[in-house]
This record gives sequence, C-alpha cells and structure tokens, in this order.
Amino acid sequence: MAKVGWLKKITQAMELPPDALRPVPRIILSGNEEVLIGGHTVLLAYTPEFLSVSRAGLRICIQGSGLIILAMDKLGICVGGVIDSISFER
Repeated sequence: MAKVGWLKKITQAMELPPDALRPVPRIILSGNEEVLIGGHTVLLAYTPEFLSVSRAGLRICIQGSGLIILAMDKLGICVGGVIDSISFER
C-alpha cells in the first residue's frame, strides 16, 4: 500500500476538499463578470483594465474593462467588471 502524505490524511479526516489545505489559489469565476481569488493575496498592480495579485508564489493577472475591487480581506479578493482573460506567471 502506498504511503499517504500527512496533508492528505488531515484533509480526509476532516472531510475537506483535497486542495483545501494546500497553498494554491482557489479561483472562482462567475461568467466573465466576477472573479474570486481565495486565500491571502498581495495586490501588485491595479487599473480599470488590469489587476495583478500574488498568491503562494504565483502571479495572477486579470485583464478586462471596468475592473473594480469589490472586496479584499485576509480571505481573498473579489474583482468585478468585464473579464477578458486570466493568466498565471511563476
């Protein structure tokens, strides 16, 4: 039987989704009008056409028009507007 990592054991015991405790961004896109990036993010750049955040060593870039930060706290950031693209950079 293969070894199961401690993180996997914890998430299974707590009945959490497999990526719940991993330091990766959770991104929820609602159509092309709203995006939620979960977890602690650092705002790197913001204009109504471009937004960039850093999360767990990954840079997440959002391009669009009329972009507005709807909410930002320790749980994540929510961006509204017309979203044309989302890209990732390491």
